[in-house]
Amino acid sequence: MDPLLRFDNGHGSVTLRSSRPIRANRQQSIRCQRSGRHGTLIVNGEDIVTAMAPGTHQSLNVEPVLYVGHVSVLQSAIPKR
Repeated sequence: MDPLLRFDNGHGSVTLRSSRPIRANRQQSIRCQRSGRHGTLIVNGEDIVTAMAPGTHQSLNVEPVLYVGHVSVLQSAIPKR
């Protein structure tokens, strides 16, 4: 499974996807950052992926849900970029 970070500030979503797959039964380090429109995904301190969300909005509304975790059922619905 490739780690990803997806967020939408209101003008369209941006997806950051690591090229390093997560391996089962191994300790992993995944760091996700978002500041305004800028997002960063860092996997095991080595693979660094950055991107900027479209539009001008800087804030993120996480109501009703902020989800962190693995969703294998929805994995096939996430487009590869």
